[in-house]
Amino acid sequence: MYTQRQIERIRAKGEAARMQGELAALMGDTRQAGFSVIDSEAAFSQTPDLSAAVDGLIEAARSRRPDLRAAEANGACPAGWCA
Repeated sequence: MYTQRQIERIRAKGEAARMQGELAALMGDTRQAGFSVIDSEAAFSQTPDLSAAVDGLIEAARSRRPDLRAAEANGACPAGWCA
């Protein structure tokens, strides 16, 4: 027979697994591979270079949205959208 502490531990492990699955889904990770969440000062002290990624996303949007290209060509872009 399980003690209350053992039951609480099993529930906590299940809840942790559920939350990791929810986090993985929110991040778009469908591999179902386990991962560890850590609190590391080194992980947060790095500054990623996002300029190339952002430029790529802008070009992808322009190629997929001819209306954006047309607005850009006509000077009718909302402020900050067509730089």
